Amino acid sequence: MTTSDEAVTMGHIATQPQASGPANEPPFGAMLRGALVPMLCTAPVIVLVSLLTRQARGGLAALLGAVIAVAFFAGGLYAMKKLTNANPLTLLAGALAVSQLLSSTPRTVVVAATPSATVAAASTPAVTPSAAILTNDTVAARCAPQMVKYEAIHTNSYTPFPHPTDGWVVAHEAFAYHEGDFVALVERGRDSRQMALCRIPPAGQENAEVPYTAFDPSNLDEAGRIMLCSEELQNRPTTPTPGLASRYQTTDLRGSTVVASDMADRTGVLMLRLGSGEFLCNLFPVESLAISENVTPLLVQPPAMKPYARGTAVLDTGSTYFSAAGWLPASAASIEFSVKGAVVHRVTATTDGSWVAAWKVAGSATLGDATYTTRSASGAVLATGSVN
Repeated sequence: MTTSDEAVTMGHIATQPQASGPANEPPFGAMLRGALVPMLCTAPVIVLVSLLTRQARGGLAALLGAVIAVAFFAGGLYAMKKLTNANPLTLLAGALAVSQLLSSTPRTVVVAATPSATVAAASTPAVTPSAAILTNDTVAARCAPQMVKYEAIHTNSYTPFPHPTDGWVVAHEAFAYHEGDFVALVERGRDSRQMALCRIPPAGQENAEVPYTAFDPSNLDEAGRIMLCSEELQNRPTTPTPGLASRYQTTDLRGSTVVASDMADRTGVLMLRLGSGEFLCNLFPVESLAISENVTPLLVQPPAMKPYARGTAVLDTGSTYFSAAGWLPASAASIEFSVKGAVVHRVTATTDGSWVAAWKVAGSATLGDATYTTRSASGAVLATGSVN
């Protein structure tokens, strides 16, 4: 405990003014001395060099520059010393006034780029497809309005197309579908090889028009073409059975890569590879639904000059569409096709010799009218023959 006398003594010590140390000298004199000495040492050298290199006018200019620099610097320090010694608060008030003036003046400031948080703009968000997997019933319901346009297509008597008695169902029941995907639908309960294609719309956009041309391979990117090939893949049971399980329990090709591809107008042909398996896919306009089973697995076979797969299709009046595929041996670099003696198409083999070809000619033609010629990298003819 402290006595009252001690408390008084402590209070007196705490409140009495402390002896101040030596006053801090303003730094302006030291700043002037620190800059003036080097200047006085270098100025004669600068004047002499200018006098020798630029004659008298150069020497006078250097001397004048040195005098102005010393006078300007010394005058500025002298003015600052007078202001701070007179009233430091006056200097502070002036600095604040200048700061306020600068802050209220529009100006452009360039700063170094630094990472910053992204702030979302206050705008209406665009409708984007959902990443959620849709149930098959949801897919069929959303695609129902798109099925109406198929009423104009009459393919054959086996499948009254469309007007399915029991409605539409997803053909590849085991596949996972999202908004924006292509999906094939078939008549419920039928072992049908005829499919109707739909692009799954987002919720609320079921009635948006999706024309047949939306499925043309020429209007799709590579991922879209692979998706169509995957939907058109079917098994070929020797004895059809009721239901869809036997025909549409197929491999999902959407994860495959394109080995080779070629386009001709509204048609296309692709060679796909998934794991160790390869598939050949012919894509046609939706209106040509009579052309079915256009995707087939490929058997591994040695390279040969002659195309192992070929076909024709008539999609519009006055034209014939050809497709072919094969593997070329290492000695061959390209294969060209002629129809009725005229060269109409040429393709280059991939690094492993794979190739596919699609071309269109005017008028009516058959495979018997088409011939092929394989060439080496130098253009030399290696083999010729009939495509058929």
